[in-house]
Order: sequence, then C-alpha cells, then structure tokens
Amino acid sequence: LNEFDKPTYSLVSAFDWRGAFPTADDTRHNIYQSFFAGAKGVGYYAFDHATKDAAGNNIDLMDTDRWPTLKKAQLEEYPMLAEHFVEKKTPMFNEDKNKDVWYRSWVKDGKIWLAALSQSDEKDVDVHIPMTSITGVTVNKFAARVAYGGNVASIVRDNGVLDYRLAARQCVVFEITPQEKVDFSSLYAPKFADLYEHGWARKEIEALAKENIVIGRAGADEFGFLPDDAITRADFAMYLVRAMKLVSNIQVSFDDVNKDSYYAAELAAGKLAGVLQGVGDGKFNPEGFITRQDMMVMIARHTSLKPGADLSGFADAGMVSDYARDAVSALVGGGYIKGDTLGNLNPQGNATRAEAALLIYRLWQDGVI
Repeated sequence: LNEFDKPTYSLVSAFDWRGAFPTADDTRHNIYQSFFAGAKGVGYYAFDHATKDAAGNNIDLMDTDRWPTLKKAQLEEYPMLAEHFVEKKTPMFNEDKNKDVWYRSWVKDGKIWLAALSQSDEKDVDVHIPMTSITGVTVNKFAARVAYGGNVASIVRDNGVLDYRLAARQCVVFEITPQEKVDFSSLYAPKFADLYEHGWARKEIEALAKENIVIGRAGADEFGFLPDDAITRADFAMYLVRAMKLVSNIQVSFDDVNKDSYYAAELAAGKLAGVLQGVGDGKFNPEGFITRQDMMVMIARHTSLKPGADLSGFADAGMVSDYARDAVSALVGGGYIKGDTLGNLNPQGNATRAEAALLIYRLWQDGVI
C-alpha cells in the first residue's frame, strides 16, 4: 500500500486461500505467523476491486470497517514486532511453540513484551506462560496488560505465571511490568536468530562470532548461521584457521579455490601451515561437505593431542577409515568427541555447522588450537 513507506519483503494476502474476506483478527493472525516463521518483514496487500465477496460485490479493503484496525496495526503494532523478530534489537526472554499456542517474549526498557497467538481454529485456549527466561531469570511478581489484540483489565500475579484465555485464532501482545527488581543482564540479543532453539550450542557459537571466528552461511550473517545444515569443507577450514590465528601474506592456495572467495585467505594460510592438505591433485573441494572424521583429521594436525584412546566402545568404530583412526582416537582421548546417544561416532556422516562450531569452541577455550 503506497501510504506506507517501509518496504515489506514477505506479504500476507488480506484474502485467505478460500477467496473469502477474513476479519481483521484473521489477517493479524496470518501476519503474526509470518513473524514467528522468520519472515524478514511482513505486511499485507489488497487490490482495489481485485476480488469479490460471497454476494459478488467488488471489495476494496480501505472501504471496509476492517481498515482502521489494520492500519493501526501496520503503523504501531508491526514495527514493534519487527524490532524484535526482524531487526533483532531486543533480547529474547522466552518462547514456546506447541499445538495450542505460540508465544515469544523479549525485554525492552525494563519491561517484558510477549506476543502470543492461538493455534486453534475452533475453540478457546487456556495458556499458562512461565515468566522464566531462557537463561533462568524468573519474574514472580508482575502486572500485565494487553497492549494489542484485546481488552482486559491489568493482570497482577505473584506466582511467576501468566494465565490467559485466548479465543480461537486470537493473537495478543502483553506489556508486562515487573513488580520487583529483576536483573536482565544475562539476556542478550543474539547475532544469529536461528540459534534460539539450539541451547546446547548457542552461547558457544555466539562467543565465536564475537571473536569473528565463525560467520553466517555463505559468508553472510544476514542468512543466519543455519546450525543444522551440513558444513562445507571451506567454512570448517576457515573457522579452524581463524581459531588458530594462522595468517599468511603469501597467496598459495588450492587450484579450485577462487582467490576472490570469502575464505581464500584462510585456506591459503592453512595450506602454508600444513593444516590443510586438500583432496589430491592440488584441489580442496571447498564447497563439498566435510565428514566428521575428516573434521577430526584437520584438527589433529595442529594439536598436541595424542592417539591412544580405545574406540572399541563405539558401535560403529569399524567405520572409521584407517587414515583417520589416530585423529579420532586423539580427540576421543582428549574428551572432545563422545559419540551420540546410541554410542556411535558417525565418522562417515557429514558434520553440521553447529557440531563443527561447538567442537572448535571447546578446543579453542582449552587452548588446544
């Protein structure tokens, strides 16, 4: 819509898939879902007389009684949500997604703001949201009001739980004011928003990012870290070389590494130091994925860790290649590789970006690399 000068990158139609004209609340629900799904920006659009209602009449969104609600949301509500979900300017407090309700809360100016949306299409949903952060901060005494999406008197609680009944498809934003002194310093706005659900590696990856050891996928942080993606040989080598603080002014690299690629300098330094040896014929296969055992081989070349650990306790020890056995044994012996819950090393499997970063972090923290 031309009167809004902020661009929208992911648009949610004002009309649902059935061709029906939804209520303002339905439209808000769709837009909230886009925020939760990770859209870089959200909005809605309508075409003048682009569709017809059930009676066959032409519809113009701005001529309906829904327009004032939607306009207010666009000007006041969505920019506030975008500040957290899109611009990542405010630290997350907590979140959850289940079959009944999705919610996400964040801290700004000493208050907690919480967006919640019902996932039920037919019935009311009773929600009980604990006011405990992802870092363990608990707010027991608080007053909450519905800032957007409903009308309700202030809710005062002293048990650390926000109770509320959401109507079907309702979405609301609560402004929550602590009634006691709360230290929010343990919270932070992460560099990579896609690490929220990876608590087992989030802080470690963020620490490496702060030191410019790891960066986002394809060399661009705005793409996110993509922790569950398989890591390329180039990215792992770059992270390892940066953690080792290897540098070189001599551009001696591999035949298949473009000198203008974002990882070219690190691969050149790694090759010169003997950490990176390539795949043969002067090539490195930079965009190929790296297996877990090859990841360990790269690391072992530049550490004082010694082989000697017995691998027979792992169910798939026989899958470790001969050339990688000493490296795997050294890292297992050092306590850096423990296997999965099924007792497997998975040496031939591709390492994920989160797994690789976590291993580098542990070695880096201990001064092994």
